[in-house]
Amino acid sequence: MPSCYNLDMKRTIYLARHGETEYNRLKKITGQLDVPLNDDGIEQAMMLSIELKDIYFDAIFCSPLKRCRQTVNEVKKFHRNTPLIFDERLKECDAGILEGESTSFMEEYSENFTPRGGESYFHLKKRLRDFIEDQVDSKNYENVLVISHGGPLKVIRSLFEDVKILSQEEMSIKNCNYWIIKTDAVCTIKSK
Repeated sequence: MPSCYNLDMKRTIYLARHGETEYNRLKKITGQLDVPLNDDGIEQAMMLSIELKDIYFDAIFCSPLKRCRQTVNEVKKFHRNTPLIFDERLKECDAGILEGESTSFMEEYSENFTPRGGESYFHLKKRLRDFIEDQVDSKNYENVLVISHGGPLKVIRSLFEDVKILSQEEMSIKNCNYWIIKTDAVCTIKSK
């Protein structure tokens, strides 16, 4: 059975990935490089904002990297009064010397591999666990939106499902798609 934080409180957490970048299109590892959305990514962000426009959020949390900032700017058009909090812990995993390389190098990137100059899976997991505990679990929010990157969103989802790692198929999230985590006595995950 999945484990969730603060099970005594009903909560819905939307985990949304940023729009497409040229690095995504070219299948390059972006990591913490601060690349912007491409034209398709901007359109995806606009579509995401329309899809989420009627949902009330207590807060929106966002990675400070440009691709997430551009995505959240579209979402905020329909959520002007919702507090927006940028949090460094939501940045993509630092891929070190692999940033800018083909994603085929990611086959070697596992929880036991840390690229030179990069961040370990265990560090990424710790900073995201700290984020959830500090920004979500300790607050009385019922509905939150988190806009981040593929890596951090996968880790956050794995924390709620209480698994070390999910299969690549389960953990694949396309640009500007999102997962919905609903918590109370049990934790359920829905995909868009």
